Order: sequence, then structure tokens, then C-alpha cells
Amino acid sequence: MEYKNVVVTGLGIIAPGSLGKEEFWQNTKQGIVFTGALRAFDHKGIRCPVSAEIVNTEAFQALCSSYQSENLSRTQLLACMAADLALNDSRLSIADLSASKVHIAAGSTMGIEDTLLIQNPADLEKTDPAILAKYTPVHIIDSLKNHFQLSNPTMRLYMNACAAGNYAIGNGFDEVKSGRSSIAIVGGVDALSYLAIVGFNRLLSVTPDLCRPFDKNRKGIVVAEGSAFLILEDKEHALQRNAQIYAKISGYGLGVDAYHITSPSPGGRGAIQAMRRALNSASLIGDDIDYVSAHGTGTAANDAAESKALIDVFEKKLPPMSSIKSMIGHTMGAASAIEAAACCLMIKNQEILPTANYTTPDEKCPIDCVPNKSRKAPLNHVMSNALAFGGNNSSVIFSKSESARSGSSNKSLTALSKVNKYQNDSIVVHSESETKFARILFTYKFECDDLDQYFLKNLPDIDIRMVDRQAMLLTAAIWDAMKDRNIEPSSLPSESTAIVTGSNLSALMPSINFLNSALEKGALGTSPMMFPNTVGNAPASRASIWLCLRDKVICLSDGPLLSGLDALLAALEEVNKDSKYAWACSLEDDSAVVALTARC
Repeated sequence: MEYKNVVVTGLGIIAPGSLGKEEFWQNTKQGIVFTGALRAFDHKGIRCPVSAEIVNTEAFQALCSSYQSENLSRTQLLACMAADLALNDSRLSIADLSASKVHIAAGSTMGIEDTLLIQNPADLEKTDPAILAKYTPVHIIDSLKNHFQLSNPTMRLYMNACAAGNYAIGNGFDEVKSGRSSIAIVGGVDALSYLAIVGFNRLLSVTPDLCRPFDKNRKGIVVAEGSAFLILEDKEHALQRNAQIYAKISGYGLGVDAYHITSPSPGGRGAIQAMRRALNSASLIGDDIDYVSAHGTGTAANDAAESKALIDVFEKKLPPMSSIKSMIGHTMGAASAIEAAACCLMIKNQEILPTANYTTPDEKCPIDCVPNKSRKAPLNHVMSNALAFGGNNSSVIFSKSESARSGSSNKSLTALSKVNKYQNDSIVVHSESETKFARILFTYKFECDDLDQYFLKNLPDIDIRMVDRQAMLLTAAIWDAMKDRNIEPSSLPSESTAIVTGSNLSALMPSINFLNSALEKGALGTSPMMFPNTVGNAPASRASIWLCLRDKVICLSDGPLLSGLDALLAALEEVNKDSKYAWACSLEDDSAVVALTARC
């Protein structure tokens, strides 16, 4: 089965200081900084009250007016705005979408509407599933489906923290590449979150003034909000309608640190893994990359670890790199999507965006970060990195796409093949050029009334203080499944065994608990140890650390019926690519169902 060439034909960007790609390009090219004093929330108890916000200007209000009848939250609103801009830019119509096979993939860090919970404090005391359902992350992709009047798109929502946008782009790439979809609407979104403002301040990760990536005097991040969506198409489909092509997606890669829930691996192992997999996916080598859009958060540990990883991958031929977070802050789940859109604009304009606020070189970051001023440069291949909470890492490679027609590659599609056989009640994914199959080896349901006692008896070396129940449930379920099947943990290769989770509620309950604490005790009364539990990838990231599974972590929240099924399908997809094994896990409050998948 031959794969399709995947191109970007539309860009939509909503970011601090910018509404649309043109304004965004002009602002970032000039190095204009849009971070400043926190205005959206009360400063009380917040150590560093800074943010990067989308200001309620007349232009923003005019954009909002088109969505008044849809009763959207701010997160949904930002997603629909950016996706609309991308669709308009692509010159596709809603009628075109209705006549095509369309895939929607989005990423988010916070996911839940914590601002809505604050507006409805009574809901913070409820455990009624009907009330909690109002705040589940799946509403983000549901709103896109409804806004574009799509009756039967395929959809995924990734909760892999600030790498989630890249995960969504990679998923859309796979869908179009395989031919299952001809158009994919992909991106990331997060509205400004009180929970994130308080949490990152409690972790002492926020700068008191400017974000200074790779600078010796960097002091932390600026929490921000935004959204970006890209339209992906099969190149032949795009050429047939004479579409503008910004770039080709050449490949992507995922990796996981399996090191610490908030701190990166000092050697950058997960970032190295993601970059090398992206290069391999794109059939490129390090020397081919002309520029890297760095994750570049402006924290001491993250920038140093990313620099080490870049040196490891590119060795002596380090390409120039920059971080636009210096100008627009860290937009959480939107960050990698905005940076992906920026990469497409840089390829189009053959110009590198700068790292603002850079004054003092740091020997721990010996890189060319394109300080303070944009730079003209020939850009054929660029890499965009996103290195997230929990050590969830991703890299996407965008390439200059020539307008000349080219046939499909002769390379066979070994990833993401159809589910096309049922053997012995097991789903089997077949790769047509391979003699092996991705299959479910077994499934296992785990229930436990007392997880504390389970860990004390079976996993006594794991520190479970301040850890959310889902992380314990997931880890115990995988451990118990191995015991039940007499599998020695060491028999699964740690470097190539992935974890894929599906959870409808995601981090909703830990987030409610954290918000309750903030509202009752004030921002300073919250525990910094509890904040990581509010991010949707925390359970799988902790399980990867505790069980030493260092391949990749994928976290989905696709609704009450599809989250578990999509986790299973995603696990099969991963073992049909570069994982040897993958645990697929469906997580509920009181139980977990796990399945071990493998290619065999």
C-alpha cells in the first residue's frame, strides 16, 4: 500500500497580540513581546502575576460575534476561531468538507473548563456524572465537528500536555498519509487557566518579568493562551484544486523521558528519541535540517536539557533555532500547534523568527538562538520540537514543497493500516508489506478496593504520596496483568514498550480538587505536589516512570464510549510503526481495562 504526500494548505492562528497569520507573522518577525501583567485573575497569593493574554479588543469582539449562537466556552471559542481561519485560508468550504473524508485532531493541556468551574462553584462539590460531563475535554473536538456541520468525521483529542498539538498534527499526518482521510483539521488550544497560573507559580516555574529562552539569566515561563489549527491534505487533492501549499509534512516522532513528572531528563533522552524518530520517519539526517523551532520555555532545566539533546542529535552541525515563547508566552496545548504554523510561515517566507529578550549567552546552552532579530535563510527542512510535562516529547518535520506534481512514493505504508481481520476474537491490524501483524495478545480487567494496600504489598518501592488515583490504578493494572500472565517485567523491552491511555474524565477530578483547595485556602494554600495531577497525561507518565517503560506515552480523551476503543486502536497503530509492544488502557474511576498489543 503506497502512502500519500501530506501538505499544509491552511493556517489559522489566535495568539497574544495576533488574530490571524498575517498579524502573527508581522509581530513575531519584529520580535514584539506580548507578555505582561496578569489581568484575567485576582493576583492574591500568586508569586509572579504575569501572563500573555488575548486582549478583548474590538477586532476580537468582532470575531466572537460570529459564534454567539453556539454557546461555546472560551477554549471552544478559540479552537473554532483558529480552525475557521485555517479553513478560510485553505479556500475550502463547508460543502467541500461535507463531500470529503475529514479527520479532526486537537491537543490540549488543561482540557477542562476551569474558568467555568470557578463561575459555577457549586459544581465543584458535585460528583454527579451528568454535571461532570459538562467539563470533559471531548467538548473541544465536538464543538469543531458541530461548527463545521460534519456528520461523520473521525476525531481524536490528545491530552499530552504542551506537546499535545504536535501529537494531533502527527495523527492527522498519519490519517491523510494512509488515505483514510483526504482532509485533516489539526491543532491545539488552551484558554488562560487559573489552575495553570497558580500551579506553575507554586512550582516556582514562572518568571517575574520576561521569558528569556536560552539566556543565562532566564527565570521561567509565562503562562499564556491561544489556538492554532492547520489544514492538511493529500498533495494530489490540493493540486487538483490549485490550493496554496505552505509546506509538506515529512515525518514526526514521539519519545518519553520516563524520568520525572515535572523535570526533564537532564540528558534529554526523550527529546533525542523524538528527534531521531522524526528524522527516520522523514528519511532525513541531521545535516538536512536547516532550522529547529525549539521548545524553549525559558526555565533553567528545560532549556539546558533541550540544548544537550540538540547537540546529541545534530553534533557539530547545529542548525539555528529559536523560541517564539519569548514573545507570546507558553500557550500550553496550543504551543506546538502555533509553532508548527510558524514553521510553515518561515518556510514560505524563507526567514527565521527570532528569540526575543536574549542578552547573555549561557555556556549550558551553546546554540545559535537567532537573538532578537529575524534572519533570512534558505529553509528546505525545519523541525519543530515540543517537550512536555511528564517527559512527553514530540518532533515534527516540515519541508519545502515544490509545486511540481509527484507520484506517491514507492515506499509501502507500514504504519496505520486498516483493522481487517478477526482471529480468535482478537483484533488484528495487517501491514500489507509485512509478514507480521499488530494484534492484541490479551486483555485484563483490574479492580481494587484499596490501592494503598496493593502498592504496599506489590510495589512497595513506589512513593505514592500526593499521587492521583488514576496513576495508581493504571500502574497496578499493568503490573497485575503481567502477574496474571506470568510475564516478567524485564521481559518487555523498556525502550520499545509504549503506554496508550483513554479516559473520558481525564484529569477532571484532580483539577476539581486543586481548584477547591485554591478557592478555600487561597493560591498559597495549594500544594505544588498536587498540581501535576491536574494534567491529563499524568497517570500514563507516572506509570512510564514507575514501570521503566521508555518508548512513548499517548493520552486520549475522546468521550465516554470512544476513549478506551481509540486507545486500543492507537496502541495497535504504534506497534505497527516503531513500538514492539504497547499497553492500551481504558481508565475509569474504579477500574481499568488493559490490553497488551504487539506485532507478531
